[in-house]
Amino acid sequence: MIKTEEKDRAAKQARAQLDHIIELMKRYNNADDQEIDDIQEEIFYNALDVQVRSGWSNPDKDFIPEEYSIILCTGGPAVRIIGDLNEHKEPTTSKIEYQDWFTEWEELSISTEENEILTSYAIKFWFGE
Repeated sequence: MIKTEEKDRAAKQARAQLDHIIELMKRYNNADDQEIDDIQEEIFYNALDVQVRSGWSNPDKDFIPEEYSIILCTGGPAVRIIGDLNEHKEPTTSKIEYQDWFTEWEELSISTEENEILTSYAIKFWFGE
């Protein structure tokens, strides 16, 4: 069983990551043309890793990503964003999850507005052609 303080620490890290994403997206949405590239680069470098995965298919079929994962930090605690991709490989859903050492991923409870910002953030990444 996870200790409450470990769970709290992991949830606080997820909240801090989300708050940073919200700030980045506010800056992005209010930026002029000269600032956009710098903020976009900051968004890209905010993620440690970006991955995709697909459902079951035959080996002779093309790989079609259906889900994505953006790793924001690892270790104890770790934070990631996961969600579904549409046929154009664009995020349609998002949720932010956290975990501490030897624990399962848990979803951070966020508002509808925060979820929309999180999905807008995820859309800034490339998930394949």
